[in-house]
Amino acid sequence: MTGKAKPGKPGLIEVKTSEEVTEDFRTASTGVGTGYTPFEVPPGREHCQVGGIVSDQMAAGQGQVEQVVAGLRELGWVPAGQSGVRVKDGVTLADLQAGPWKVQLSGADYPGDVREEISANAGLAFEAVGDCDAKPKRSPGGTGGEKRGGTSREQVVRDLRAALKALGTEPTFKKQEADCEVSAVLPLTVRPGRAELRRIAGLLEDHGWKDESGMGITADDDGTMAMAMDHGDWSVVIGNDRTPQGLKHAIVADAFGPCDEGL
Repeated sequence: MTGKAKPGKPGLIEVKTSEEVTEDFRTASTGVGTGYTPFEVPPGREHCQVGGIVSDQMAAGQGQVEQVVAGLRELGWVPAGQSGVRVKDGVTLADLQAGPWKVQLSGADYPGDVREEISANAGLAFEAVGDCDAKPKRSPGGTGGEKRGGTSREQVVRDLRAALKALGTEPTFKKQEADCEVSAVLPLTVRPGRAELRRIAGLLEDHGWKDESGMGITADDDGTMAMAMDHGDWSVVIGNDRTPQGLKHAIVADAFGPCDEGL
């Protein structure tokens, strides 16, 4: 069985919740089709079954499936069963697993009834099943690994990576001593403006972030811009006004959550 070992606890495997699996699929499919849309699953199987689709007008080909597979591998998934991306009967397939979870990705054209329901001709489907005999694990916001407000540092990192990466390059996350801080830098070749910040804001909204202040994007006469968003007890400020030394243009995101006191 594969999975991610918990820091400081050798040999103990951290099993993903169904919510974390859904977020992995959403993050890995950023930039493919219209984005990930989850399916409803049968009652009583919410803790061990996850499915969804990335709709498009064309079936996901080998390149797109490989892109999603690469994203999932960054999130701890590994090949399962037949290794690599393959094509069978016109369908592009890939199988991966993380702990007890196994997922099959399939890129194909959809039958007529499905096309009408989702208004798309084709795309990429995700079908994942975990250990349905296990006791349902408390979702984020319960015990362990989560800060007050139901948002973990890991989720903040995933959300920011997905939103920033959509602009075309991979963000760099600074090493932080405190587990209540996250800082990321996205290098760019041109100075980002309102359009880029709006796109990031829209992607973060897809992950549950909100502009609770109602201020939107603030701008100064010199062209510097910034915006603030919140998710649970976490807040993030994103702007083009704090470009690190050595970079000509960049977007910087600094997030802060509730710190553990008395440690």
